[in-house]
Amino acid sequence: MPASIYEKATHKMIKVVLLSLVTSSQLLAKNLHWRDDELNCDWSLECSFTDRPIHEIRAPGDQCSTLCKTMKPCTHFSWTDKGGGVCKLHELPKIGKKSAKWVGKGAVCGVMK
Repeated sequence: MPASIYEKATHKMIKVVLLSLVTSSQLLAKNLHWRDDELNCDWSLECSFTDRPIHEIRAPGDQCSTLCKTMKPCTHFSWTDKGGGVCKLHELPKIGKKSAKWVGKGAVCGVMK
């Protein structure tokens, strides 16, 4: 049974809304405000790396870059306030900042230099 004009229009509208959401998220990720800290890493608020971490450690957010620096082969870190604070350490040597995704409040991500 062929789809009605209403079903086709609804399907097209859903695609447009989803595309808009993806594009907005990508634009926000590209416009993250990166900062440099004294431990030779760049970090930003409200972002994360979606790749699978090599370690997950319960820790305060301000310790995440230190953990990454001391636990080889960590190259990137992300922290979320969920569950009392979890630091995720990643090995993403060739990716740099470009894989950071905007995730909203309560998150921090960073890239070791």
